[in-house]
Amino acid sequence: MRSLGLDILRFSAQEVQQNLEGVCLAIQNQCQLRVESVEDVVWLQAGSVQPGDIVFFGAERVAVPVEAVDYAYTDEEVYDLEVEGAHSFLTEVCAVHNCGSGTTAYCAEKWGRRWITCDTSRVALAIARQRLMTAKFDYYELKDPERGPTGGFIYETVPHITLESIAKNTEIDAIAAKYQPQIDQTLADLNRALGREWKEWEVPREVPHPVWPEEARQAYRHLLELKRSGKLGAEKEAEPFLETVYRLTGHRWEGLGQVPDPVPPEGWPDEAQAALRRFWELKRQKRKEIDASIQRNAPQEVLYDRPRVVRGVVRVSGPFTVEAIPVPAVEDPTEAPIPQFEAEEARTRISDRGGDYLTNMVNLLKQQGGVLFPGGKKLELMNIRPLNLGYLHAEAEAQQNGNGLRAAISFGPQHGPITGVQADEAIRTARRAGYDILILAGFAIEAAAQAL
Repeated sequence: MRSLGLDILRFSAQEVQQNLEGVCLAIQNQCQLRVESVEDVVWLQAGSVQPGDIVFFGAERVAVPVEAVDYAYTDEEVYDLEVEGAHSFLTEVCAVHNCGSGTTAYCAEKWGRRWITCDTSRVALAIARQRLMTAKFDYYELKDPERGPTGGFIYETVPHITLESIAKNTEIDAIAAKYQPQIDQTLADLNRALGREWKEWEVPREVPHPVWPEEARQAYRHLLELKRSGKLGAEKEAEPFLETVYRLTGHRWEGLGQVPDPVPPEGWPDEAQAALRRFWELKRQKRKEIDASIQRNAPQEVLYDRPRVVRGVVRVSGPFTVEAIPVPAVEDPTEAPIPQFEAEEARTRISDRGGDYLTNMVNLLKQQGGVLFPGGKKLELMNIRPLNLGYLHAEAEAQQNGNGLRAAISFGPQHGPITGVQADEAIRTARRAGYDILILAGFAIEAAAQAL
């Protein structure tokens, strides 16, 4: 913006509402412009600027009218540019220190790249995990299916047309030599039928053009009728037809006065009309073959941002884990234990490699008094106590329909998901021990464990 000679002034909505005079004065001082009254000031958003509005442009703040407003609408997909630019063509790991909503991981999965993303917020990690587990991607054609994405993708290619490739294309001369005698003969027939001496570049073009769609042809015929009628209100009635012709053909006519008469005219002899159509048909065929030859003989350029998509195949995210670092525990070495609490703690401590982790999990479960399930359902647990039986770490009693049930609890690893091995062993042990309910509690559950 500043490179265009524009200054940027920023005002909050509160400042505009509470001190409009001061805001206008600041703008006046910056633009060296005097405004008689604040009431005369018109505030416009950028999207509401219309032709005829006055804007102040350049370092000299010259007042200039807006002649035209162009709008550009795009529906392009927004990517993480850092990942797109740095990892689209590499097989390295995409690592980023701020997970956010998981855009880096999403883009890395899209391009078949490995990724590591970190965040201090469990909310961000949960959003990213849900986004990846529900995401669907296109399946790209692989150069080496056995190696996977490491072997690279097969990309789309386009002709890279340059002046050098056109100059070295000998087919163009052969195509011109093929069509030029026919064009010259047709032009001679046209001049003879009309008594003219037109050169090749002086021949009028056909109106309406043969390649126009039928809707544009009908709109042109309506415009001719309105132009020849001369009735009042014809200009207003012609506006939708003018817009249709512009939308379908690109021809911009500002009014009925600019609408050309049909070519060839109705007064031309049949021989001249046929010669004109034949002339432009040969010109179009010549141009079409030359364009095809240029594209066919131009070197191919690989579009590395457009892998070839295999239709009918849906790809999902690869396996990934969500892990947490150990929470640091700080103890005061000078603090002496309280005897009665020390005895209670020793009695309830689980004798397991999990140590304090499993003990803390059992204590938290006691405080909660049960297990919460999706949908707001809760299973009340009573008499929760530690258990050291394989993968079973605690046991409790539950009530269901007035019947007492024995429940076993298996906690997942502190820094990893519940695995299929743990789930299988816990189920076997709980069945042998006669438990009625088995609860697996963990930060995440592997697909193999969910399948059980």
